[in-house]
Amino acid sequence: MAFELYEPAAQELLARASSGEQRHTTYAVMGVGLSAAGAVAGLLAAVLLPLGVRWLVAADALTCLAAAAVAMAFLPREEDGRGRAPRRSG
Repeated sequence: MAFELYEPAAQELLARASSGEQRHTTYAVMGVGLSAAGAVAGLLAAVLLPLGVRWLVAADALTCLAAAAVAMAFLPREEDGRGRAPRRSG
């Protein structure tokens, strides 16, 4: 059940980031990406698990960081009420 927690937020984000005919393509790419990621994750687990769980955890951390970098680079930023992008804290 926890695997499905991201779906409402991800689908809402895709709906905001696309419009019209582009929306259909956006959701299709998401579906293909999730299918490919599931296949690659299974293969990666089969290769890394015999080497030790720490390698599997390290690979998971690296792929999460890579996904965050891709999201920050390619997804549009929301604007606040004054028409400016909000500041990122950090």
